[in-house]
Amino acid sequence: MCMACLSMLTGCGDKKADKNAEGENTEVADNNAESQEATAQEGEAADGETWGDPAKASPLDMAALYAGGDFKPASNVIFLDTLAGEKKGEVPSKWELTKGSAEVAEANGSSCITLLGGDTEMKPKVNGSTNNYLPNSYTMEFQFMFGSDVFYYIRFYNTEDEELGHIGLRLYGADWGFTKTDDETIDGMQSELEKMLKRDGWNHLAVSYDNGTLKLFFNGKRVANMTNIKQSTYFVIASSEADGKSHFLKNIIVAK
Repeated sequence: MCMACLSMLTGCGDKKADKNAEGENTEVADNNAESQEATAQEGEAADGETWGDPAKASPLDMAALYAGGDFKPASNVIFLDTLAGEKKGEVPSKWELTKGSAEVAEANGSSCITLLGGDTEMKPKVNGSTNNYLPNSYTMEFQFMFGSDVFYYIRFYNTEDEELGHIGLRLYGADWGFTKTDDETIDGMQSELEKMLKRDGWNHLAVSYDNGTLKLFFNGKRVANMTNIKQSTYFVIASSEADGKSHFLKNIIVAK
C-alpha cells in the first residue's frame, strides 16, 4: 500500500477515535449533570419537608412558655382570635383585609389563618375599631409558622396612619425599628433564628409596651428592650408573596 493511502487511513482512524472519545466524554458529562440535578432536587424535596405543616404540627405548650420564658402577658384581654366557630375557607371575621386575601384553614384539630393573596395585609377589629385601640400599656402576641421563603411583617401606626415601628421576621433573621419620643429611630436585628425558632412547627412572637418601654420576645425569650418609644394605636400583620401554603397564624391576643 502506498504511504499516502496509509496516511489517509491512519488519519481517518484517529478522527473516528477522537469522535468516539468526545461522545463518551459528553455522555459522562451529561450523566454527571443529571446526577447532580437529581441530588439537588432530592435535597430540595427533603428540605421542603422540614417546613411547617399546620395539619401535622403539635400545639405549643403555652403554659410552659409563659412559666419558663421572659414574656408575661397582660391580664385584661381586649382582642382574642382563636378562630373558634369560623368555617374553613372563609375570610376570618375578626380581621379587615387591606391587601391580598386570607382565609381560615385547618391546623391539627384546631384552626389557623392562612395568607394567600400575594402581598397580604390585615388589621384586627378591636371593639369596632381598626386604628385606635392600643393603650399606653399592652401586650400583643400570636403564633406563626414558617414555610418556603416566608417573610412576616408587623407594623405599628398611630391614628394618623404614621408608621412608628416595624418587625420583619424570617427564619434566617429578624430586624426591627421603632420611633423614639425625640423622633430618632432605634433599630435592631437578630440572626441565627434557627437556634430560637422552629422551622417545622408553631412559634410564638410577642411584644410588650409599657409607657414608652417596648420589649420583643421570640418563643418567650426577650430579644430586645427599648425605651422612650412612641405609643402606637394599632398594628397590622402583613406578608409578601403569600401563597396559601406557607404563611400560617393563630391565637392572636391583645391585652392590657
